[in-house]
Amino acid sequence: MNLTLPQKSYSSFIYIIFLFAFAILLCGYNLFNGFGEDADSVRIVESAIKSQQLHTLIPSRSWGYPLYEGLAYTLIDTFIPNLLVPKLLSLMLLLGTVYLLFKILTRLTLPSPLAYLLCIVFLCNPLVIISGNSILETGMSMFFLMAILYYFVCTTPGKKLTFENYCWYGVLFGLANLARPDNMLYFAAIFLFLIIRKEINILYIFISVLIFFLVGLLPYFLINYPIFQVTAVGIQYKIMVVAKNFAALFGLPLLILLTAGISLRFSS
Repeated sequence: MNLTLPQKSYSSFIYIIFLFAFAILLCGYNLFNGFGEDADSVRIVESAIKSQQLHTLIPSRSWGYPLYEGLAYTLIDTFIPNLLVPKLLSLMLLLGTVYLLFKILTRLTLPSPLAYLLCIVFLCNPLVIISGNSILETGMSMFFLMAILYYFVCTTPGKKLTFENYCWYGVLFGLANLARPDNMLYFAAIFLFLIIRKEINILYIFISVLIFFLVGLLPYFLINYPIFQVTAVGIQYKIMVVAKNFAALFGLPLLILLTAGISLRFSS
């Protein structure tokens, strides 16, 4: 049985390992130091503690970040006073982001050495470093946007978008918007690009927008508007309590598998 890797795959694998090591070195110095580099991390931790005390979900900032806060609050409540695990969440998301970026660049036929250097430049951005070593939603937002870009690069060149593609856009952009609400602007930008390419199917767009609304916008209305707030927040907090007990045993391994799975979903 031949277990040797093809030369090209082996070379890409080595570059990815070096990128992971570089990212960990950039972020590692602050992983064990308090809340992280961004002051908003303090708000997230304080809101997580207050949510646990009051048995209700309290957004860390205006409108909140439901997907990130739901996961981060669970990790904070489970492992407090140790804040390393929620920071590791940010680091894992950053590793997934740079992995997808490398795959995008090589898929666009850039040589692996050049793709590697461009990823190094990306990692050296101070905002990227902060997103990887702070308790902050930025890393999750970047990860989903990079996953969308990878999916876009893999499905649109030379192809007419299918119903499945439109559904995936609705789901992925919905998740990205749950991580950070201003990501809806990227959702609009993608469809503007499709209009320019004259690849418009009104029914498919309607379904994609509907999925985006249900996944990425409806939770904001449920959490922030008084008419929904009591029921929605109560349900979400109960889900967080169950998730907290689950995370105590399986949280970190599941996070690693989830990050790797989403990253590898479109790499075949």
